[in-house]
Amino acid sequence: ELAEAVRRGAMLEEELGAVETTGRLQAEAMQRCSGELELQTEYLDEAERLQEGVASRNDSLEEQLVEVQDAKRRQASAVLRRNAEVEAQLKGLQDFGNHKAEALLRRNAELERQ
Repeated sequence: ELAEAVRRGAMLEEELGAVETTGRLQAEAMQRCSGELELQTEYLDEAERLQEGVASRNDSLEEQLVEVQDAKRRQASAVLRRNAEVEAQLKGLQDFGNHKAEALLRRNAELERQ
């Protein structure tokens, strides 16, 4: 009976050692998983920061694009107005030139009749 109890105690000690080893291995695995989880969380946080930075930069570029487009529209409008002014001046000069030419032709005709 004593030998059986000693053998049984040895088996229990062996099982206890196996349980302790299993527990230690599980604790180590959990610790590794925890470390990997922390690292992944850091990566996700960094990705979010980068994404926010990209979104902010995109917003800024869109605002700049709108400003450039507005400036180009204003510039084009100014060019069209100036072109219209120049065309009006040119038309005035052409009309003046035509009027002068007609007057000279009339004057020549009068002089030829005399």
